[in-house]
Amino acid sequence: MRHSKDSEIIRDARDSISDPDVWTREQWCVKDTRYSDNGDEGDTTYQMCAEGAIFDAMGLVDWFGLPNLSDSIDAANLLSDHPQARRIFKELQVSAAELMPDVVKYQNSRREYRNGELVERQLLPGDRGYIAPEDIPIHEFNDHHVVKHEDVLAIFDKTAARLEEQGR
Repeated sequence: MRHSKDSEIIRDARDSISDPDVWTREQWCVKDTRYSDNGDEGDTTYQMCAEGAIFDAMGLVDWFGLPNLSDSIDAANLLSDHPQARRIFKELQVSAAELMPDVVKYQNSRREYRNGELVERQLLPGDRGYIAPEDIPIHEFNDHHVVKHEDVLAIFDKTAARLEEQGR
């Protein structure tokens, strides 16, 4: 389904992963085909992460028509060719950074051994390797171990509401 407004795309993507059984981590889309005892192909189900759901809602990828989902697309090319996708991901990243400060802190910390002891150092703006909160990719939030399904939905909801308020 094609949408013109960013908020409509975000709402559609959110709806597609609203069931926890349809949401996944670390891959854009996972295809699971169940086979019967006699080897006949049965039902096929799909799970998508936050980014995969956006690509799907924008109609950029036909997950269901791809034979090998993980190797079939190049997100960098998708994003470079679609300014609207880049804009939507940026908006999601802003909301994610606001809602998930622990993930931001984790992304800007470095763990290293000093004198045989593991120490964590928090990076600050200007430090080499520091990532501004709004620049942390949305998949880092989707895939982080402390983030739950409802957190991802909250990121989508907050972003869509902000964009609707702006008429976008």
